Amino acid sequence: MLYLGTNIKEYRLKKGFTQEQLAYELGVSSQTISRWENGTTYPDIVMLPIIAELFDTSIDNLMGYAKECSTAEREKFFKSTHELETH
Repeated sequence: MLYLGTNIKEYRLKKGFTQEQLAYELGVSSQTISRWENGTTYPDIVMLPIIAELFDTSIDNLMGYAKECSTAEREKFFKSTHELETH
C-alpha cells in the first residue's frame, strides 16, 4: 500500500513546514502539495530523492515501504514453489 501522501504530510509537519513553505522549497504550488497529501496526485518520480533528502529520510520511508518478509523467507518460498513446479 502506498502511504506517500500521508507520509509527506507527516514529515512536513515534523519539519514545521506549511504547505506553502514546502511548495517553495520544491518549486511547486501549494495546491500541488495539497493534492499529494490528499492522494489525488503523486510527485514525479524524479522528485522523490529531493523530497526524501529535504525530510532527512530514505525514499523507502517516504513511500511507506517495508519488507513484507525476510530474504530467507523469500528464498524458502521460491524453493518450495520450484519444487512444486518440477514434480
